[in-house]
Amino acid sequence: SEAAESSVIVKEKDEYPFAVTPDDHCETSETAYSHISNILTVIAAQMNKNADSLQIYDPYFCEGSVKERLASRGFTNVYNEKEDFYEKLLNNSIPDFDILVTNPPYSGNHIEKLLRYCVGLTKPFLLLLPNYVYMKDYYKDLIGYNSNRCIYIAPCKRYLYSTPKGRRQKKSSKYTSPFPTFWYCGGLTNLREELANKESSDEFKIVTKLKNLPRECMADNDPNKILINHKAKRMKLRK
Repeated sequence: SEAAESSVIVKEKDEYPFAVTPDDHCETSETAYSHISNILTVIAAQMNKNADSLQIYDPYFCEGSVKERLASRGFTNVYNEKEDFYEKLLNNSIPDFDILVTNPPYSGNHIEKLLRYCVGLTKPFLLLLPNYVYMKDYYKDLIGYNSNRCIYIAPCKRYLYSTPKGRRQKKSSKYTSPFPTFWYCGGLTNLREELANKESSDEFKIVTKLKNLPRECMADNDPNKILINHKAKRMKLRK
């Protein structure tokens, strides 16, 4: 289980060279990375690369476990350093990469700023984001609810996130999952059909339309979820 995965322990006085919000200190689980392993392999093959030569960029540093967890899947060429992503953008010093893979901070306007960066890329991106994001105005403007610009990898069981000791609490590493999250995968135009035809599993579903997300992954204010819930309630009353 995810709760059994190794936690990351850090020194309480370890500082970051950029402003941080305590609630953003959450490390992505091995399970979440396992769900994108096949897609990363397909992307690497299209680029005539192997897993170990695919250049993966994660611009947001928490405690660096992304390197270890992707390496366990064969993806050893991962750039994730304790540096300010936005400063690197301003300085035009973003490292070379083939694909951007990240679970960004959810506070403030980090997600919107990241999406604006990603849609301007000519490269693939896999973003692990909360379910409410696709109902935001900025998402509708940048991607679109009915757009073909993304596919989505939704877990059948909610992802859990580890919280390093000394970050969100003082005693020990804990696990948190305040709301459903799933992978938003874009920049895959040439691979969309192939990836969409990849079989889902009993652990996750691959969907090409937001309306086809599992109900438990839908945003609470999604009209489709409201309609599904309404129909379910009517059916229950008829019994």
